[in-house]
Amino acid sequence: MLYHIYILQFFIWCTFTFVEHLSHRDHLGAKALLFIVFVYLGYLIAEIYLKHKKNAFFLTAVSMITFFSVQTLVFSFF
Repeated sequence: MLYHIYILQFFIWCTFTFVEHLSHRDHLGAKALLFIVFVYLGYLIAEIYLKHKKNAFFLTAVSMITFFSVQTLVFSFF
């Protein structure tokens, strides 16, 4: 079950990265709002499946940190 949620959140973070790439001319406030919306969406999906707010928050934080760390490493090499 956790693996499925992690895959869904990975898809959400990939979508956020794509949308952020498309909105490169937007202001920082708009990008921050976009980030908050995607984080909340990831949290809601985790909460619906897990039924525990604490576990949903932890899984969302871990998946977000993992994705953006790997993204930073990959983009630093290319």
